[in-house]
Amino acid sequence: MITLIGSSRLGYSLAPAPSYGNPFNAESDLDFSVVSSSLFEHCSDTFQAWKEDYQNGIVRPSNTMEEKFWSWNVAEVPRNLGRGFIDPWKIPLRRQYKITQELNQAMWGVTIRLKLSSSNIQVKKASIRVFRDWHAFVAQHSINLRYAASKTSLSVDKTHSL
Repeated sequence: MITLIGSSRLGYSLAPAPSYGNPFNAESDLDFSVVSSSLFEHCSDTFQAWKEDYQNGIVRPSNTMEEKFWSWNVAEVPRNLGRGFIDPWKIPLRRQYKITQELNQAMWGVTIRLKLSSSNIQVKKASIRVFRDWHAFVAQHSINLRYAASKTSLSVDKTHSL
């Protein structure tokens, strides 16, 4: 299952202030969520392979900025995996990590097709997040909504789940 989330679906941003309520526009992103246990496992296995390759010196970052991101991803992605999701773009675009290349190519293709279409829809970029199951999807989006509400003047009724 693939679904579009965020301002591209709602028409306005739910991000914390000052972005909250901003309309979808050419500077917005297309945020896709995929709920697929098999794709989640494939991405998780690819992350583990990259992490081992990186820690064993088989792959090396190209520069200090990439090294900073890689070190951060080695720490961050396992926490996300524990919550049932992964952002494939956090795995480097290297030949041996094919699924990452395929997913990122698909997202790039979406933005190019929109730019070349006759539609008025323009976006900055497209990204994809892969969820293990619907429970993980709902749990993470509940966290995101509560966080956005806590950073804006919105109030969330604590007696009801989002």
